[in-house]
Amino acid sequence: MTISERVDNITDIKPRQRVAAPPCPKSVKIELTARCNFACAFCASANKLRQKGDMDWDFYAKKLLPQLRAAGVEEVGMFFLGESFLLDWLPEAIAEAKRQGFPYVFLTTNGAAATPEKMRAIILPIR
Repeated sequence: MTISERVDNITDIKPRQRVAAPPCPKSVKIELTARCNFACAFCASANKLRQKGDMDWDFYAKKLLPQLRAAGVEEVGMFFLGESFLLDWLPEAIAEAKRQGFPYVFLTTNGAAATPEKMRAIILPIR
């Protein structure tokens, strides 16, 4: 599946989803951290409308991921407004999502904290 097809799959609202109790989405973004190393004027994160903390590991690994998988979610994105590369346990978060059976795990980043070592840690196959 191409990137464009993936974007279309998550942005197009199909008739079966336009009901009072729609099915769970197949693709979900998870904000592992609300922290960011920038304060971009166009981003809601810069407005400082909430505390900037990290998600709890036990909540993520023992509650959130299993519930998402049980609901039929197939893809998880490790980002929302925060910069995921600021999180020390990002490689473990990605590995855990893969271990729990998510076939597609993706990430968007501003790139500033994406060192070669950090990139290798998230891209190398799970052992």
